[in-house]
Amino acid sequence: MSPKSGIPGRTRAWALLHVWMAAACATVGVPQSGSDAASGTRRAGPVPARADETGTATTTGPRDTVYVIDTVPADPDSPVFAEEMLVPATIDPLLDQRVRLVTDAPRFRQMQWGILARDMHTGRVIYERDAHRKFVPASNMKVLTAAAALTELGGDFRFVTALWSDAEIDSGGTLAGALVLDGRGDPTLSGRFHESGRAALATLARRLRAAGVRRVTGPLVIDASRWDSTGVRGTWMVEDLGWPWGASGGAFVIDEGEIDVVVLGGNAPGDPARVIWPSDLDAGRFSADVVTTAVDTVDLRPGFRPERKQIVLGGRIRPAVQRRESLAARDPVGIAGELLLAALRAEGVRVDGGLEFRWEPGEPIGRACTSGAIDACGARRLASLESPQLTAVVRAFLAPSQNFIAEQVVRVLGMERGSRGSWEEGIRVMELALTREFAVLTGDLDLRDGSGLSAYGLVTPRALVDVLFKIRIGGMGEGFRDGLATPGEGTLSGRLGDLSGRLWAKTGSLTHVNSLAGYLVRDNGRELVFSILTGNSGLESREVRRAIDQLVRELARW
Repeated sequence: MSPKSGIPGRTRAWALLHVWMAAACATVGVPQSGSDAASGTRRAGPVPARADETGTATTTGPRDTVYVIDTVPADPDSPVFAEEMLVPATIDPLLDQRVRLVTDAPRFRQMQWGILARDMHTGRVIYERDAHRKFVPASNMKVLTAAAALTELGGDFRFVTALWSDAEIDSGGTLAGALVLDGRGDPTLSGRFHESGRAALATLARRLRAAGVRRVTGPLVIDASRWDSTGVRGTWMVEDLGWPWGASGGAFVIDEGEIDVVVLGGNAPGDPARVIWPSDLDAGRFSADVVTTAVDTVDLRPGFRPERKQIVLGGRIRPAVQRRESLAARDPVGIAGELLLAALRAEGVRVDGGLEFRWEPGEPIGRACTSGAIDACGARRLASLESPQLTAVVRAFLAPSQNFIAEQVVRVLGMERGSRGSWEEGIRVMELALTREFAVLTGDLDLRDGSGLSAYGLVTPRALVDVLFKIRIGGMGEGFRDGLATPGEGTLSGRLGDLSGRLWAKTGSLTHVNSLAGYLVRDNGRELVFSILTGNSGLESREVRRAIDQLVRELARW
């Protein structure tokens, strides 16, 4: 992120004062009640049972209570970059030696490591290595997305998908006008939160019928104008776009932007393969060119013909093999609209005017309403679906590292706190939240998306630790930590089982990039917050992950 972004920063003097105060926190006594305006310290709760580095307790109280220094006021005219905050940390030489036995091994010498670990009780740096340098975070980006969303929207925020109309319903149940779906980007219309995405639409249709609607004389209008498009980020890899992890979002999407297909190999090489597409969607949306060959592995390649809005599946499959695949829908708003219209008809609600879309704000809808403002023109909400609280949504994209939900949340931030549901607005809101509420340095961020799928986004280990540290001591700290993966769960399945019950972390993986950040309870019972970012490894991810896991074990021993 460049200094032209206008995000508030801090002057060198304020920054150095802030660091001096933070360093003093580990050695200067903390008040046991109230706050001390003269010293600049504040209490986050009862005094914890502190232990020095030998493990000897010095006070009594909950072990997980944390104390911090108040944030120094920001100077909006002077962005601060990484080199302005370089302060030497006192690191145990033996720990440094143990870490370097891993990071400086011959096979890792050509890659970059960024490491930062801080004690959650004192804020003291336990270990630091190039924590001020920027790395591609991969899915560690989701930590920043979750923190910004919880801060800006609140943990009790709910997404709402509603049907509106400014027309009247007569005694026979006829709605004499248009029925409008107000698209607000709810990411929960899927089997993760409902029986399925189609089941969620059926519920919405039933509620409309329960409101007395039997017939709509006008069209069903999908108002997607609060959002910019159903496209994808320009910095995503093209090869990712056909698969679920690269699914595009939009103002109204079901099933996390995915469709499920079944591929059946022929009886012998040369026989045609068969692809079974969703039967409730127009067959013209799909095309297949899969052949049966004597190959060792199944090789399927999804594509997209934008001029036809058609998904294409090509590739090879072995004889008599059945393969189930999930593909990115690529026209998710169009598909959701078609399925909602079908759900209304299945529920006995006749729609005479068919299906229409509004992509730009200010277009006429109904008698006196316009797109993007259906809730402000005297129209009535006839039926709606409400999502679980944002805290549950955050858990749904942190532990399993779900890209679609994270990207929807970013654009909802743009819609709710900015001018439109776009990545540009959502990222702007994220950057403001991270710098203002978490005191992240402006030079520590260069955000491109919310999931970390982009290889262009950059973050420092220091920024991740700043965010993890501050959100942990806030009102949503326990819920946020519990939303991260633990050993044997989600993306930590099969990793670090010896630290079960002591580790909560977010993984990240792209080609040549691996990362891990979160919270760790050390052998002495004290909790620390850490970030490990790597880049340019040129190695298999599993090899780098093993090294990262060994570093976590070393941190646990100290």
